[in-house]
Amino acid sequence: MNFTAYHPGDEARQQGITINESDKLGSGATATVYKAKYRGKSVAAKIYDNAGQVNASKLAAMLENPPGSIFRQINGRDYPQLAWPQYMLNDSGSAAGYLMPMVNVTQSFSLDHYYDRTLFRRLRSRNEGALSFKLEIARNLTNLVADLHRHGHHFIDVKPQNIRVFRRTHYVVLLDCDGFSISGRSERYPAELISTDYISPEATKMKMCPADMGEPQDCYALAVLLFQLLNGGTHPYQGILKWPRKTANTNDEKAAAGLYPHGIKENALILPRPQSVHRLWDDETRRLFDRAFIRSSSKVRPTAKQWANHFNTLIKNKALTDCAEVPKDVDHIRFRGKDCPACYRAALNGSTQDEGQKRQSKAKKKNKTIKHTDSVGKAKRPSHSSTSSAYRSPQSSSGAEPNLGIDINWAGVFVKIFGLALLALILRACYNWVQGLWIPPTWMWWAG
Repeated sequence: MNFTAYHPGDEARQQGITINESDKLGSGATATVYKAKYRGKSVAAKIYDNAGQVNASKLAAMLENPPGSIFRQINGRDYPQLAWPQYMLNDSGSAAGYLMPMVNVTQSFSLDHYYDRTLFRRLRSRNEGALSFKLEIARNLTNLVADLHRHGHHFIDVKPQNIRVFRRTHYVVLLDCDGFSISGRSERYPAELISTDYISPEATKMKMCPADMGEPQDCYALAVLLFQLLNGGTHPYQGILKWPRKTANTNDEKAAAGLYPHGIKENALILPRPQSVHRLWDDETRRLFDRAFIRSSSKVRPTAKQWANHFNTLIKNKALTDCAEVPKDVDHIRFRGKDCPACYRAALNGSTQDEGQKRQSKAKKKNKTIKHTDSVGKAKRPSHSSTSSAYRSPQSSSGAEPNLGIDINWAGVFVKIFGLALLALILRACYNWVQGLWIPPTWMWWAG
C-alpha cells in the first residue's frame, strides 16, 4: 500500500511511504493499524477502512495544536506518551489515515493490569504491585491529562483500556487520541464515545452525549481510575446499600444519586465493602476523593493538575514506609501514620500467617545458596524492594525480579503416585474376580 505522508504546517515536504499488509498490528471497528518506517523511525500507521470515516479537519487540528508531552526524552531517546498524529496520510488525494508514535505493546499493559488480580499475573512481577509504584503511575497519568487540558483538549472516553503503563518505568501512554475532544483554531471537534462506570453524575442526570462533555467529565473519570488503582479495582460507588433502590443499581446510577460509601464522613445510605482500604490512605488523598465524589458541583472536583501536584508531593515527601510486621516486602508498603493495607486484608481473610511473612522466610533460605547476576555479569546480593527503591526516579528502575519458583517434594509425589497405581490394580483385580474372568497368579496368595 502506497501513501503520501505530510504535515499541514509543512505540506511542501510531502514524502511517499509504503506500508506492507503483512505488518498489521491490529484492527478495530473503523481502521487497521500497521507498523511502518518513516524518515528512518519506526512508526504506527492507522489506515481507515474507507475515506468517509476520516475526519481530516480534526486530524489537522491535532497536528496544529499538539500537547507538549507526546514524547518523553530519556538518555537522548524519545519515548511516546501519547499516540498522537504526527503526519497525515493521503491516498490519491484523499485522506486515508495518519502516522503516530509506535508503542511497544510487549513492555506495556493496560492500566487495569495494575489493580485487577487476574490480569496482574500477566505482569510476571510481584514488585509491580507495590503501592509506591502505583503512586508513580498516578502521577504520570495525571500529568499527561493535565497537559491535555492546558492545550484545550479533553480525553472524555477515559477507561483503563485506553491507558497503557510500561513495566519498571511506569510511564503512561494514552491511546485512541483521535477519539478525544479536540480544540481547533475556530471550532471544537467533539468526542463520540463514553464508557460505563466512568460517566460523571451530571452527565447521567442530564443524559448528556459525549459531544457535550468537557473537562469536568475528565476530572470525574480520572478520579474513578485513581480510586480503582489504589483500592484493588473497587469502584468508588461500589458498596452495600442499607435499603434497596430500584433506580440506583449501576455504578453510574449510584454516582448520580450521591451514594458514595468511602467518604471521611459515613454515608447513612450505603456502606463500603469490607475489603476496601480507603481508610488507610493519606488524609489529603481522602479529602481530594471526597471533593471528587461527594460534592454536587463539578466545579469543586479536583483538576488533573491538582491530582498531579498531590501525588508529586507524596512521592517527594516520602509519604510511604515499610510495614512494621512484614518489613521490606513490596506488598506491605503503607502510608506513614496508617496501618498496612496488606495486613488489614490478611486479617480480614482470617489468615493465621501472612503471605508476606511466608515469602520472607522462604527468601532467607534461598538467599543462602542462590546468586543473582546483573546485566554486566557481576554477582549481586538478592534484595527485597523497600521504600528506598520505591521512591527512585523512573529512569533508575529496579531490574530485580522476585523468585517465582515452586519447591516440589518429589519423594512425596512418587509415594502418592505409587499408592494410587497399586490401589487401581487391586480394584481392577477385585472387579475381574467378581466377574469370574480373572484367575489370580500364584504369587497373589491373598487372592486364594
